[in-house]
Amino acid sequence: MHAPIAALRRWNRRRSRLTAALVNSPVAFGLLIIALLAAGWNYLVAESSRDRVAEANGVVLEVERLFSSIKDLETGERGFVLVGSDNYLIPYDGARAAIDRSLARLNTITRGHLDPSVAGGRPLDVLVAEKRAFAARVVALRKEQGFEAATDLVRTGDGKETMDAIRAEAVAIRTKLSERVDKIQRSDRLRGLLLALLTGTTAWSAVALVAWLLVLRREEGRLTSALLEGVLENAPVGLGFLDRDLRLQHRNRALASLGGSGFGAGIGQPIWAALPALEERLSTPLHAALRQGVATSDLPVPVASRTVPGGIRHLRMSFYPLTVPNEAGHPEIEGVGFVVAAESSAKV
Repeated sequence: MHAPIAALRRWNRRRSRLTAALVNSPVAFGLLIIALLAAGWNYLVAESSRDRVAEANGVVLEVERLFSSIKDLETGERGFVLVGSDNYLIPYDGARAAIDRSLARLNTITRGHLDPSVAGGRPLDVLVAEKRAFAARVVALRKEQGFEAATDLVRTGDGKETMDAIRAEAVAIRTKLSERVDKIQRSDRLRGLLLALLTGTTAWSAVALVAWLLVLRREEGRLTSALLEGVLENAPVGLGFLDRDLRLQHRNRALASLGGSGFGAGIGQPIWAALPALEERLSTPLHAALRQGVATSDLPVPVASRTVPGGIRHLRMSFYPLTVPNEAGHPEIEGVGFVVAAESSAKV
């Protein structure tokens, strides 16, 4: 079989494409890194956004609880002023304890600092402290000086003014934090979409590039195999491959032409099929190559021939083990290769 000239030309044309693809192979790795970084960044930013949303929702919930406790405080205070019974101090004292708990939770959620950008006026803790101090003064006056003194203090409107400021501050905090949560969620949706597109695009681009490289390399392997087969087929010496059972699996044109010299083993037959007398001479070097991996070179082998004077043609044969890597990556003998040359050719 002749090596096709067209295949050689195609191989020369595609070598530049393969070289360019190999040069760009780091691009595939870079694309995969970009995809991983984008996915990781998306995850980290999303986690940060979830923490910010959770903090905002926690602040809103605790502010609502705090405001409810302040209303309970005011209700207990007014009830005690009107009636003077210590029974009204029970919800009053419970409200004070609830306010302390809410302030402590707010301090934990905000790590001791409520973002000033969500405040509407004076700090909420300052207003709450003022309201508690005013309620305590009213209760103390009711206990010490009676109904009129306590109501006179209430009529000043200081307590109502503080309560209105607390209410306005709570509304401002809820409104601004709700707006912040909406903004974070909109930003998350947009970022998630863009990063998902970036991740998908870069990942698929990397896969496509790797696939293209594999196709080019497989094509190069196919063309190289075709060229090598052409070289072997047209070599001036006989070349053949034997399997582990020493049956002929491949022979080139020169080896096939030796059939006229009595060396006419067919594909799938032992090498000595046409000339059984060769078995004794060839068994030792063949088994040495197959079992021990030992090569034998230039073994003289006389064979009967109808085309040379005297009826005997003198050949020289070389045998070598054929190895392939096994699953562990170690070489394993799978057969024997051999070279056959006429003695005159071997001496040249």
